[in-house]
Amino acid sequence: MKRYNSVFVGAQLALRKREQAMQEYQKCQARVDKLQHKEKTGTIVAKLAQSKKELLVAEEEVSSQNKLLLNEIPKIIEARIDYFQPCLNSTIRAQVDYSGKFSSLVHEMIKSPLVERSQPDQYYQENIQRRLAEIRELSIVADD
Repeated sequence: MKRYNSVFVGAQLALRKREQAMQEYQKCQARVDKLQHKEKTGTIVAKLAQSKKELLVAEEEVSSQNKLLLNEIPKIIEARIDYFQPCLNSTIRAQVDYSGKFSSLVHEMIKSPLVERSQPDQYYQENIQRRLAEIRELSIVADD
């Protein structure tokens, strides 16, 4: 799984860069819209021209990031099978192992004699009392 992380890291970085470029583009677009609605004075016209240049640069950056993502996404799609197949195989093996062990335990329980289960309650009480007595005889148990 670690070998596939390098593919996903590249895609994550590309997505972050595109998101940052998109935010920068939106800021520039808002600034241009704001300046276009203001009264046309010398400073406003100069700021508007500068903001339009910044908007074009931001638009080019978004476009380049989109192109980069269009190149990265097919690589991720291609690598998904290499990533997914070992995970699926491991899951299937775990389920088969669990089912096999569970099945063998059930068969073992079905075939085992029911001697202990058919004993009367008195047998169980005597067994419990005997075990409690053994525990009380241990040196780590304090007497009450």
